[in-house]
Order: sequence, then C-alpha cells, then structure tokens
Amino acid sequence: MLNDIKKLEIGKQQEIRILIKSAENAKTRTGDNYQRLVVRDENDHETIVLNFKDRIEGKFPLVVNAMVDTSEYRESASIRILSYRIDSKAKADQFLPKAAIDRKKTLTALSAKSQGIRMGLRKIVAGVLNDHVTAFSTYPFSSSGLFARGSGILEASYKLTLLAEQTAETLHLDRDLMIAGAMLYYIGRTQTIDHAYNYTPDDVLLGNGMAAAMIVQAKVQEIRAGKDEELKKALDDTDIRLLEHILASRAKGIPTAIPEACALRHLDAIVTETEAIASIAEDSGHDAIVQDRNFFGNRVYVR
Repeated sequence: MLNDIKKLEIGKQQEIRILIKSAENAKTRTGDNYQRLVVRDENDHETIVLNFKDRIEGKFPLVVNAMVDTSEYRESASIRILSYRIDSKAKADQFLPKAAIDRKKTLTALSAKSQGIRMGLRKIVAGVLNDHVTAFSTYPFSSSGLFARGSGILEASYKLTLLAEQTAETLHLDRDLMIAGAMLYYIGRTQTIDHAYNYTPDDVLLGNGMAAAMIVQAKVQEIRAGKDEELKKALDDTDIRLLEHILASRAKGIPTAIPEACALRHLDAIVTETEAIASIAEDSGHDAIVQDRNFFGNRVYVR
C-alpha cells in the first residue's frame, strides 16, 4: 500500500493510505453528485481527490485506506476513489505537519511573560489561555503557508510577545497592555480553524479579531459573576476596553485608536509576513524569483 500521493501513476489503480481533511459536495455539469475531498498523505503532500461513489460521511478528519484510479486531465493528475475502508484506530496527527517548537517549553515561556503585569490583565490572560490551552497550544495558525503546522498559533503568539515586550520598552508604551494584547492577539484563531487545518464558519462570520475580543469579554463576565471579590476589584474597566480594542482593531474596518494597538498591528505584520515569505521560499531553488499571487507584492526573491 502506498503512503505517498506523488507515487500514484497515471493509468493505474492503486491502494493508498490517506487522510481526508474535509469533503465538499458538488455536481457535474450533467447533474451527477460527487464529493471533492481534500486529502493528505504521510509525506506532507496535499491534493484534491474526487469521489463519485457512495458519499463519505463522518466526522473529519478521517484516515482511510483507499483504492484509487489516477488519470490525466488537462495535463495534470486526476484522482478518483473507487473504494475505501476507514481506519478508526489511526491518528490524524501523523499526516499533519509537525510543530517547529517544543510545545511545553514554549507555553511555559509564554506564560512567564505575563508575570508582573497588572493583576486584572494577568488574570484575564491566564483565564483565557487556560480555557483554550489545547487548541491554543496545538492548532495550526493557518491552513497553508504561514505557521501551517502543529502549535502554529502558540509559535506565532510567542514571537509576537517577544517583539511586543521590546517595542514597549523602546517606544515607552504600556508594557502590561502590550504583553497582554500580544499573548491574546491570535486567540481568536482557536475558533476560526480546527486541528485538521480546516477553517470554521467563524472565520467568515466573525474573523479572528472579533472572535478574540468576544473570548475576552466572556472571561471578564465570568470573573465578575464569580465570588472572588479581590479579583473583581482588580479588573480595570479602561484596561478591559483597551485590550478588547487591541484585539478587535486587527480587522481592517476598525482603525487603531491607541499606540499599543497600532504597534501590535505592525508587529503582527512583521511576524506573519516574514513567515509567509520564508514558507514560499522553502520549496524553491536558490537565486530565484518566485511568483505568488496570494502574497503582497506577488514576487519573492530566494537567496
């Protein structure tokens, strides 16, 4: 049985072990129903496979052993599923990109950055991260490209927090607000992407910034409804409003109104755009110009 999509040969029927990330129902021009399956192999390859047989149902991602037929269509390979068996014992993690960081050490180092900031902000940050620790520390940042690997949200958050701490000192900004904002800047992504690298409806309906602000608002309401009077007194209304503004103003429709929000918006661009260029160049040759229409500027130079 194959485990590499690239080894499928045109004109042959072969068995392969793949991960089905997601399925989209579609129709041909003649009205026939079929599924477009986004699949991955164990060698970090991803492609579209078509299923004209019985609809594959279940909670994705699913690991399957599939018999497929590969043909040529418009000078590229077209893969169709002929039959399949779901492997319920297999783990999806082995098909997904591995983390580039030590998850536990990075999470500990990030948590340590909140020590010493104002109590109200520290408790909000700690409460939010504890509530979402699994997704925050293991989910990818995006479905492809930048930080599209295990613990991608955590990795990006840690890098942003390091930059935020130094920027606050250099520009004489509110260090506590900068650190709290940086640590939670990407928390909304725990709602807009899942562990199988699929975007959720909230990615379209809310966006990362609004999702993050809503998470913070819910935590504040929970604290205020609790019995810890000392903690309630530590909550500062101005800090809460400014923190929520930092998170919500990530969206293009909400202008940044405080210097900390402006700084983090630009630091976010530094973290994400440098990673985007690096990810584009990763699979390219040396001394070359790479075209990528999804990237601002379209062209990347690879040393």
